[in-house]
Amino acid sequence: MYKYLGQFKYRTVNSRLKTRPFIKLEEENPVRSAFMNFMREHDKTKCVYDCNPYFEVYRLRDNLYGLYSDSLGGVADQWVFVLLGPQKAMVIDTAYGLGNFRALVEELTEGRPYYVVNTHGHPDHCGGNSHFDRVYCHQYEVDAIRRLEATSDKFTSIVNDEGTDGRYTHFDPADLPPARDYELVGVESGHIFNLGGGFEVELIFMPGHTAGHCVLLDKRDRILFGGDDMCIGVLHIGFAATDDPYSRYATVTGLRDELEKLCRRLNEFDSIFPAHGIVGIGSLWLQDVLETCREVTENPEDYDKVIPVFNSDKLRYAKRIHDSGYLTYEAGNV
Repeated sequence: MYKYLGQFKYRTVNSRLKTRPFIKLEEENPVRSAFMNFMREHDKTKCVYDCNPYFEVYRLRDNLYGLYSDSLGGVADQWVFVLLGPQKAMVIDTAYGLGNFRALVEELTEGRPYYVVNTHGHPDHCGGNSHFDRVYCHQYEVDAIRRLEATSDKFTSIVNDEGTDGRYTHFDPADLPPARDYELVGVESGHIFNLGGGFEVELIFMPGHTAGHCVLLDKRDRILFGGDDMCIGVLHIGFAATDDPYSRYATVTGLRDELEKLCRRLNEFDSIFPAHGIVGIGSLWLQDVLETCREVTENPEDYDKVIPVFNSDKLRYAKRIHDSGYLTYEAGNV
């Protein structure tokens, strides 16, 4: 079935999820949408657990689950990853945390203690943090996450004016995560999480999308979890508050400088699992992203197209990443 909404056409997928998207604000990359539609319709590991009907669960590796959920904000649907080690587990991002998200995590981790880590402080990545007692992030992102938590209602933009449904995706607002305090721990780049038996996951500072964005390297399985800095289709730069003391890192230059370092470590991982869209991307693709960052910093006015920002008079400039979408930025965050 196809729907046409304004200028955006998208294909709905048969699913048991309790959510139902009805407005899309962002044009989807055709390769990315083809991948996701095929996966959601044909992957034989797909399962929706009774304890939480807001997530499709996929067995991506023997010890890795991908938890897919529909976007509540009208843009890219998101992945949460649950990585199982010999003694401990790791939950990478918490999405919007709809339903009994903690129950789902604990069913998948099978009694293991687990770390919860945010790649960055946007509500589709840390909205479910309050289900847990302790959450980790890069130290430069602590203030951004705390600012989000301190807003009177961090979910206002995704709930309709009557508070009875979603603004872009049908869901029950009563299923939003609880308003409760939790411990937020900021760590330095290079921090190691030990999942037991020598199974190490390294947190690596990788700004650009936000000032304190990070990626996570599973050293044993050679997987890099890339958050929003490594998505096929579109890679948005520059989402940091103007008064953020680290806002200088939410720039194309910030991403370029850290990618320079990471690309010297390409022999340490084979696959990239971003927080949106296509998963299992080959690691060499990062060289294309780095090359685009270099082109933008050398000549920001040499872009390929201009994209109006929704509900704003601002413009974003888009520079093509070879065969895989666009890097987008505003004039002030090069």
